[in-house]
Amino acid sequence: MQNVLVIILRYLFLLVLYLFLIYTLAQMFRFLKNQDSTQNLHDGAKENISEAQLVKINEGELPCIYPLRDTLNIGRHDDNDIVIADSKASRHHARIHNNHGQYWIEDLNSKNGIYLNDIKLSGPVVLADEDKLSIGNVTFVFVRWGHEVEQGDTRWAGAQC
Repeated sequence: MQNVLVIILRYLFLLVLYLFLIYTLAQMFRFLKNQDSTQNLHDGAKENISEAQLVKINEGELPCIYPLRDTLNIGRHDDNDIVIADSKASRHHARIHNNHGQYWIEDLNSKNGIYLNDIKLSGPVVLADEDKLSIGNVTFVFVRWGHEVEQGDTRWAGAQC
């Protein structure tokens, strides 16, 4: 009698173990399926919105938004991505580039330099969200997570340039 009870308990234990494994696998597949659909939604949103932006915020003007790419050149000359009509800006003044998800700014040997948060740069620097850049008399704000700004927040509302 005792042997029969042990055999029944063994099979019952195996049944519970298999049911647990099936339940766990089903939960994992359900989680992965939700991850894929969430990732697809996120990828679709990224196509329409640039993550990082440079916003020109001169007093008396509407903000002007420049979506950042891998490399962005700033200066007075027409071959720059952002052309500054300011005599204090050099023809090729600054470069912003993306290096493994971090945006760096570097001075291209300009005469008057670049000011980051009112401090003159002496070498390449990683930009942080809402850093203020001054090139000549033109001021920009670096907005790292522009797509996460709440709706209704109009601090950087302006036109694409």
